[in-house]
Amino acid sequence: MSCPQRSIINPLHDTAFHALSHAYGLDDPRAAAFQAVAIARDGEVRTATGTTVGVKADTLCLHGDNPSALANARAVRAALQAAGITLRPLAP
Repeated sequence: MSCPQRSIINPLHDTAFHALSHAYGLDDPRAAAFQAVAIARDGEVRTATGTTVGVKADTLCLHGDNPSALANARAVRAALQAAGITLRPLAP
């Protein structure tokens, strides 16, 4: 399933978020979970330079092309649920 092209934050296609993912070690499940909650709940993310950027995301897509993908997905899901954020599939 591919991610919708509207209102997504995709670190592979946005240089600021690509830099953020490397600077903050988003191969670390705790860092990925922290960022996901910040995006979903707070509508913001901190860049690699420390600047806070406002974002409005309708979806979060997790990429599975690294060794920590499964651990990241589990950590992100748990953190979003703990923050009271509703999770639902893209398609019914």
